[in-house]
Amino acid sequence: MKFLTYISIVLIFASVNIQADENTFKNHTAGLEVTKPDSWSFLTAQENFDLIKDAEYKDKDFQEMMRKYAAAPLVAMMKYPEPYDDLNPSFKVNIKPFGRNKGADGKQVISMLLPQFKKIFKNFEVIQSPSDVEVSGLKAAYAKVNYTMEIHFQLHQNYGLYQEVTTFS
Repeated sequence: MKFLTYISIVLIFASVNIQADENTFKNHTAGLEVTKPDSWSFLTAQENFDLIKDAEYKDKDFQEMMRKYAAAPLVAMMKYPEPYDDLNPSFKVNIKPFGRNKGADGKQVISMLLPQFKKIFKNFEVIQSPSDVEVSGLKAAYAKVNYTMEIHFQLHQNYGLYQEVTTFS
């Protein structure tokens, strides 16, 4: 029993997110370390959820999907505290299991997602097609896209968004 308790404690500590300093997020389980600019701030999972919950999307089906399936990101940061009355640059890392796509490489996964994004997002344009990359010695894929998403916060402004997509296999 002591052995099982010890393993549980070790596993709990192994998955804890560590901040090496106030600007660096580190997660040993995911093998990820991100350093934010000094002027940016990290978001808590609750702050991220509140932003998703408060957003009103033009496409109500998409809005419901976002609220239903929103998961806390591994790490999220933004340049300005909300509410902010203009475009607010942000960065999020979400990790999800491959599920039925297990065995697919990152380039295949991104290629499967792009047609779905084209249906959902206004003015969707692939700037850089999916390509194989390596991140910290891991096989990954990268694509760059531009799109417009009409989101109406309390300020009722539309935001044009830019996103870079990277997946790891």
